[in-house]
Amino acid sequence: MIRRICYEDVDEIIKLENETINTTLGKEMLDLAVKSDMAYYYVYLDNNKVIGYISSSFDGITIEILNFCVYKEYQGKGIGTKLLNHLLNDLYKRGAINSILEVRESNINATNLYSRFGYKNISVRKNYYSNGENAIVMQKVFTPYSDLYQSYMENVSIIEKNKDYISYKNDDFKEKYDYNKYEILDGVNIDKVLKKIKKDNNRKFLEIEYSKSIKEYVPDMVESHSVLMHTNIQSIKLDINHNDIREYNNNLRDDYIKYTYNDDLKYDTEYAKIYGIFKANLMENNKNYSSYLIYDEGKLIGLLDIYIFMDSAFIENYSILEEYRLKGYGKSLFMGMINDLKKKNIYDIFLDADYYDTPIKMYEKWGFERTLEYYTYHEDY
Repeated sequence: MIRRICYEDVDEIIKLENETINTTLGKEMLDLAVKSDMAYYYVYLDNNKVIGYISSSFDGITIEILNFCVYKEYQGKGIGTKLLNHLLNDLYKRGAINSILEVRESNINATNLYSRFGYKNISVRKNYYSNGENAIVMQKVFTPYSDLYQSYMENVSIIEKNKDYISYKNDDFKEKYDYNKYEILDGVNIDKVLKKIKKDNNRKFLEIEYSKSIKEYVPDMVESHSVLMHTNIQSIKLDINHNDIREYNNNLRDDYIKYTYNDDLKYDTEYAKIYGIFKANLMENNKNYSSYLIYDEGKLIGLLDIYIFMDSAFIENYSILEEYRLKGYGKSLFMGMINDLKKKNIYDIFLDADYYDTPIKMYEKWGFERTLEYYTYHEDY
């Protein structure tokens, strides 16, 4: 279990710091950190005992990591990875843009861990420590989700910005919701905006997205409550039972289209025909798109579509044939993707999940944390 520190943790943290890094922030500073709005200190508990700890200051923009340690007998078990991942996830959703730290030049394990999370060496501070050792200064710059999302939608929709809302329209799907919606901006008059949107809309359907519930304004529309989830790629370690996982290429086009067609027949035949071809063309013509396909005895049984932007990836679609679910194929496919993205220096992973659906709990077990929530409304005319 990981949580923010409290006064009862202070003495144990001092002991932990002294035993592992031979220095401590001290009781006065730790006591102040408990009630400071800028101090984000976290402990890792095992049977209510503090066995790991990470401290940072955060000014709303930059995370500065201070001390980071785990008792020696618990090292090598992923506790440090979980602590760092939790801190970065928590402060990312609070608006962090970058993170900076100093680490001893000799501490190879620590520099390797930070590097896996996307930190880069930016300078050296000579004779920084009391024993004359140099400090490596490292920095991680976050990719804002808003930039990733903007890039993603630019590739699949025509975007028109209004002072009250943003419209996304894709002429390949004039009969379906895919890539067609209105995103209402915060702080507007909902009644007035809805009237503008309905006047502007030229589709046979309407989809609206907003950061809060507006069910009272659209009682006849179907409401969906979604959560954007985020984690660092290093936090995901799943068992792999099935290894026939392939990244999309032209040779797999027919398999991909056939699978997507069958998966989408529940919507309607014409849509199923169009969507698979549309996605296959995207992957073949846009290097930001890719898909990972999992086979069992030569049969395609699942796929996972992603969009890559800078050092981050957004999971767009994740599907396993019903008769193959709960047998480890989904985990294997997910981990196969993760292992490949690590080689491509992707550090952060995003996905959407239904607020009320079971998978959200599964993703949290895998290391994902909730970043923001939003609501979607749709109706058919």
